[in-house]
Amino acid sequence: MSPLFSAWRFGLAWLDAHAAVVFAQSRAVAALCLAATAIYPRVLLAGLAAWLLAEAVLAALALPAAARPAARTNALLTGLALAALWAPTGTGSGTWWLIFPLAVLLVLGLSLWLSEWLWQAGMLPALSLPFSLAVLSVLPVLGGLSPAIPALPIPPLFAPDTPVGALLATFGWVFLSPHPVSGALAILALLVASRWLALLGLAGYALGHAVMVQLAADAAGPGYAFNFPLAAMAVGGYYCRPGTGSFVLGLLAAALAALGCAVFANTFGIDGIPVLSLPFVAATLLLLAAVRHARRGITPVLAHPDTPERQAEAQRLATSRLGAPGSLPLAPPFLGEWQVYQGFDGPHTHRGPWRHALDFFLAEAGKSYRNKGAALADYLCFGLPVLAPVAGEVVTARDGLPDNPPGLAETRENWGNHVVIRTLAGQHVWLAHLRQGSVAVAPGAWVRVGERLGACGNSGRSPQPHLHLHVQARPGAGEPTLPFHLDNVEVDGGAAPRWHLAWVPGQGEGVRAAVADAALCRALTLPVGRRLGFEVREVAEQDGNHGGTWRPWQVEVTLTLAGQLRLSGGKASLAVAPGPHAFALYDRQGGRDPWLDLFALALGLTPFAPAKDWRDAPPARLFPASLGVRAALWLTRPLGSALDSRYRRAWQPEAATWQQSGRHLLPVAPGWAPLFETEVDIAPDGRIARIEGRQAGRVMEMRLASLAQIPDEGIPAWEREVACSVHPLPQPVT
Repeated sequence: MSPLFSAWRFGLAWLDAHAAVVFAQSRAVAALCLAATAIYPRVLLAGLAAWLLAEAVLAALALPAAARPAARTNALLTGLALAALWAPTGTGSGTWWLIFPLAVLLVLGLSLWLSEWLWQAGMLPALSLPFSLAVLSVLPVLGGLSPAIPALPIPPLFAPDTPVGALLATFGWVFLSPHPVSGALAILALLVASRWLALLGLAGYALGHAVMVQLAADAAGPGYAFNFPLAAMAVGGYYCRPGTGSFVLGLLAAALAALGCAVFANTFGIDGIPVLSLPFVAATLLLLAAVRHARRGITPVLAHPDTPERQAEAQRLATSRLGAPGSLPLAPPFLGEWQVYQGFDGPHTHRGPWRHALDFFLAEAGKSYRNKGAALADYLCFGLPVLAPVAGEVVTARDGLPDNPPGLAETRENWGNHVVIRTLAGQHVWLAHLRQGSVAVAPGAWVRVGERLGACGNSGRSPQPHLHLHVQARPGAGEPTLPFHLDNVEVDGGAAPRWHLAWVPGQGEGVRAAVADAALCRALTLPVGRRLGFEVREVAEQDGNHGGTWRPWQVEVTLTLAGQLRLSGGKASLAVAPGPHAFALYDRQGGRDPWLDLFALALGLTPFAPAKDWRDAPPARLFPASLGVRAALWLTRPLGSALDSRYRRAWQPEAATWQQSGRHLLPVAPGWAPLFETEVDIAPDGRIARIEGRQAGRVMEMRLASLAQIPDEGIPAWEREVACSVHPLPQPVT
């Protein structure tokens, strides 16, 4: 590794430590945060020195990468604080220079220990607790406060005793630089990082300041007040999924932080022991510990915190593709296409606490029976196999109740013959009204998805043969039902069935399990090390094949240390979900790459089944929007938005390919929804042969030039000679 590259890598890590102070990851945000500390060069240099010392220790001990970010940020804050609160020159300068490295070593030890301890105690973050404890520990040796930062000129409008000046100084204190310019840069950094966090920070400051004025008016200054916005941002937007509940909780965190500041001020006096960030840490940890198991209103994300915009984007995409949060996915418990006889909130029995349930039967030409329907054998679904919709343990299997004659129902044994399966997560899946003598499993048996359980019957409260399906938390009959949905289904078959990865069918809808197509599986199964080489160009639509210069562009499938597949280009990457029912892309990271965005929109959710019609809701940031559209979205959608993407696919016998088209609408305002169209050709031999995007007279074209498999230790040596070969593909005449 060259010295220049090493210096660049260390410089980026130093920037990242600054961004982490305000819960951000962007390098642009980090640069603004660095500029906020540069107002006082002594503070900036001390932070750099502390960070370098910490980095040397971390490298010498070869500590895991996961333990380093928190340690780096706390070391940076320690260096900033030691330069801002104590003078390293004059009387006592020798003590300062000795304490400085010892304090950095202390904060590293505290950071590593507290991070592990708090994680084991409940997946709680250490935040800046190590920094505060380390600085307070060396306070007696340094002999009290002796501010070292020079008094820079401040315009009267921005003086600390004015409302605007107090606000700016408060945010400047976040980086131990209480100057209006530092505060303005910190607020700008927040706006660039996350409008939701910026809104939380400003609202948290206002509420915390109001509380502080009531509890300790003489101490309601910037040196305390920076705790309020930090607590609001941590609780309301970073460690909890953004929403109304988390926003209110963030404001409560700011008020609790103000209470903590008032306690310190009234106990030690305004000029006593510095409060540092202890109130922010205490309020944040208290509330996160209290709500970490919340099931309604607030959703903590302690294991994988992220910016509010990214959390909201992930939640929108997950809800669109995988169903509502907490909904259990189930496979259709039958073969072929069945119709919903009664759905959720159905008019007969699916009401109140039993609202989440589905009844299925078979119907042809609007009738569920042959002849006159006087005999059970006349009913189309009677006696057909009932399959396990989920893997798990059979806890109940009843088989001895007789089937009712058509038109009659048994009200004392509502469920009739039934099977109850307990999933690995503890839910209980009920399948009821089975045929007498058909149940093929016994309590204690373990079943797989699709295994035969019995046959459709007419036992229990069932006036005509049908299959009842619902989910409960506990196994007892009559318990409240839980939300669930059907997984990987085609709805209302016919010539153009609609495919859904997750779907709750409504009354009267026909639904069947989607079956994968081998050619589509081959084309869309990308193993680790697969490299796709494309030639790309952008031309005016009227130019057709006569404009633009083709240039190379490629992506490669990589595997992260966390076990995630990613499709990586030169500047950006996408996570890949390779099945089992669809090829899906999500979690776009990195810089600008319009070709990766086109790839994501064209193939972002592609079923393995030969479905003709489906929808998706990819993030709006993939859309090639104009500057005006982006500005409108930035102002009106603080948590981002999703596209309305509709796909159609048809087999083209002349070209022997699947042609998949997409129409992607970006809702900006009523009556304003720009359109981007995509088209992709998928060859049955496993090639994504061509991708095209059109918008406002411009065409983006991608054509596959080569396929390659990069060597991997997981590939046996005897296969590598074939797997690693590069296959050039013929190109059309341009």
